[in-house]
Amino acid sequence: MVDFRKLLGKEVIAPETEPIKIFEKLDKASTVDGLRPAQQQILEEWVSKYQDKRDIIVKLPTGYGKTLIGLIILQSLLNQKKGPAVYLCPTTYLVDQTLAQAETFGIKTTEIGADNRLPIDFKNSEAILVTTCSKMINGKTIFGVSGSGREEIEIGAIVIDDAHKCLEMIRQSYTIHIKKYNNPEINRINKVYSGLMGLFESALFTQSPGKYADIKKGKTDSFMAVPHWIWSDNIKSVVELLSTYKDAYKDDGNEEHKNLFFTWDLIKDCIRDCTCVISGNDIEISPRLIPIAKIPAFKNANKRFFMSATLTEDAFLVKDLGIDPDSVKNPLTDNKLTYSGERLVLLPTRINADLDKETLIRWVSNLTRANGHFGTVAIVPSGIKAMKWEEKGAKTTIAKYLTSNVNILNEDVKKKVAKYVLVLLNAYDGIDLADSKCRVLVLDSLPSYDALIDRYTQYIRPKSKFTKRLLAQRIEQGMGRAIRGPNDWCILIVIGNDITEFFSEKNKIKYLSNEAQKQIEIGEQLISIIKAEGGTLLKIQEIVLQSLNRDPSLKEYYKQQMSQINIKESESNEYLNNALSERDAELHYLNGKIRIAVDIVQNLHDNSDNYDDKGWYLQLKSIYLYESDKTRAMDAQLRAFEKNNNLFRPPSGVKYSKISKGRPRAVNIKEFIKEHDTIISLIINVGNILDQVSFSNNSDNFEEGIKQVGRLLGFESQRPDKESGCGPDNLWQLDLNHYWVIECKNEVDGRDFVSKNEVGQMHNSISWFKVNYEGSNFIPLFIHPATFIDKNTELLDPIYVIDESSIESLKRNISGFYKSLPSLEDKSEKFILERLVEYNLDNNSLNKYFTRLKHKK
Repeated sequence: MVDFRKLLGKEVIAPETEPIKIFEKLDKASTVDGLRPAQQQILEEWVSKYQDKRDIIVKLPTGYGKTLIGLIILQSLLNQKKGPAVYLCPTTYLVDQTLAQAETFGIKTTEIGADNRLPIDFKNSEAILVTTCSKMINGKTIFGVSGSGREEIEIGAIVIDDAHKCLEMIRQSYTIHIKKYNNPEINRINKVYSGLMGLFESALFTQSPGKYADIKKGKTDSFMAVPHWIWSDNIKSVVELLSTYKDAYKDDGNEEHKNLFFTWDLIKDCIRDCTCVISGNDIEISPRLIPIAKIPAFKNANKRFFMSATLTEDAFLVKDLGIDPDSVKNPLTDNKLTYSGERLVLLPTRINADLDKETLIRWVSNLTRANGHFGTVAIVPSGIKAMKWEEKGAKTTIAKYLTSNVNILNEDVKKKVAKYVLVLLNAYDGIDLADSKCRVLVLDSLPSYDALIDRYTQYIRPKSKFTKRLLAQRIEQGMGRAIRGPNDWCILIVIGNDITEFFSEKNKIKYLSNEAQKQIEIGEQLISIIKAEGGTLLKIQEIVLQSLNRDPSLKEYYKQQMSQINIKESESNEYLNNALSERDAELHYLNGKIRIAVDIVQNLHDNSDNYDDKGWYLQLKSIYLYESDKTRAMDAQLRAFEKNNNLFRPPSGVKYSKISKGRPRAVNIKEFIKEHDTIISLIINVGNILDQVSFSNNSDNFEEGIKQVGRLLGFESQRPDKESGCGPDNLWQLDLNHYWVIECKNEVDGRDFVSKNEVGQMHNSISWFKVNYEGSNFIPLFIHPATFIDKNTELLDPIYVIDESSIESLKRNISGFYKSLPSLEDKSEKFILERLVEYNLDNNSLNKYFTRLKHKK
């Protein structure tokens, strides 16, 4: 064998460490071009300014080559003899994709084989290990768990690709997830689920009898968290139950025991500091703060790189993963890049409020059927939403088959037979829909969350900046599915009152990125043009076809507008400061420094201008105080609940606050109208509220919808049972001395009569009303699908019913009333009252919507 080193005059060739030169010397495939300007700029800047930093966020738009940047940096560190290198991906699909890219570039990589052992070339720092985040972070990981006795692997550098998706995967790895059924086909209940329900069902019933009943019936969209003081008092029993079944998966191989088996060693020592959320189908136990130190390989890695899209808020990484806050303030990015690709945002309902969802689904489906040479994809939050698309010929895919079905769509596009809409269930990230795979992307309704803890957080802090930013981030992740590079393009169609309302309100879209806000602004300009030309669906389709046919003037207009993006001052410091404070508070609590932890959350409370957040921080204060000072803890919990009654109701002490002597209806309606920027945003908001009042909705959302419908009608409206633990589901004040006492029974499983128990509830609510509103007139009303009671049930007072058809009639008239308003200009009370009469919404006409409850013959 010829020793070419001697011909070169060198005995040893030192490996190259400069990233640009590494790339130049790689044995790349002939199809590989040179580095893109953004990639070169970031690699050069890493060498000159960031090489000494431990935690670095690499922030670039999707499609700008973050994968190659990460691989080259890791190769540079390997060549510098800095120790083993790992490239973490959120999914196996992305692992395969990264391995394939590395091979194309000529970068040596390796992976964990079927023997589940770490490869020797990885241990010897000879190749980059590419694997999933969950492969490294689990209770049985081959990288070692602190305190387990297993070898703890030392890592030189880690790249975490798609950091926010990886963060979701890490949270899942630290969350015990317990399914209700071991085998759903034979209704065999998981003993861990039944054991936990047995411990906490009394407490859940006390918090909310209605929600508890829904959970017992197996309603998957109903969930409750166990009150923290109940959890704390029963922690010994919880630990004993979980430890009994922690190794069950090893013994029986049952998939429903698998999660507990792989999670137990990570959180067994912090069960006390977890939140337990229970639904009709599953239970989750999740720590308030991820104990990331349990995985030393991740916690102690010498260098950590977090790949992040430009649309994401990186402050969230600080709280959960404990990364250096300076990495958020000073990410490694290309500041010259302002946007990526062409995304034309269309909101049909803002153009024409009469374009309902069914009409739009039919239109998109027909548009797709008429073509076939491009992909049309709709992202929906639930199976119920997907069914509406399936009725029009769409194909729905679940996570398990997501990659294969997207590949099939791609092949159908190539064959020009993609004449169907592919519907993705809750897939807002982790899937690549580049180029013609998806030229039309539909976001149908606001996103939901798979994890119970995320759904619970969204429920208890709906108006928090934290929640709004998370929701905006999830929406934007969905928006980004079809733009996978600077030359990619798509048409984004937004349907559904709730998500259209989000895109319509300035105080919500401000949480989106500059790029997305500008795209919405362009959409607003198109709305004005289309409305001026009649606002028909045909006119909207003309814009869609112009984009699909790549109209040069549209492309130039888009570029011109997007070049005007204003770089707003980052809000990261606000999120970052809160994230740091919340992390510090939890760490002080865990270290036994209760007073410091309490002082921090009290300061967060004092500096917040949001009642949802103020309540949340007071609840945290109650949690921190409970074991050492139960009296102060319950006082804090009472004040938390008073500020935000989605939080835990304390055992006693919540006093009912009567409806004050309200203003006239017309004045309240005028105030509601003034809350909106445009007449279209008003109509969309009204539609969003009315959508909540669906008999198929869960009871809590339905009751909240009824409360908001009261507002639409200009009434003072309450939920006494939720707000104080006693009284009816809803109470409307029609005028100074007239009220509706409302019990909502939208979920009765098809029963054709009002039960004796339900009548008893109404009698209790009537008694409550007579005590609290002595001498006032009232009408007791069921909202119920049935209008009869069993002949053996006694009625102590006349009771009335609004059935489903009457609710729909009421909703149509409310919608008609608001659509009839010509503008947002201030209207006289006389004008509003006349319109209420016209739409059968005046006080005298409201009795048309209910009938007297009668005995069944």
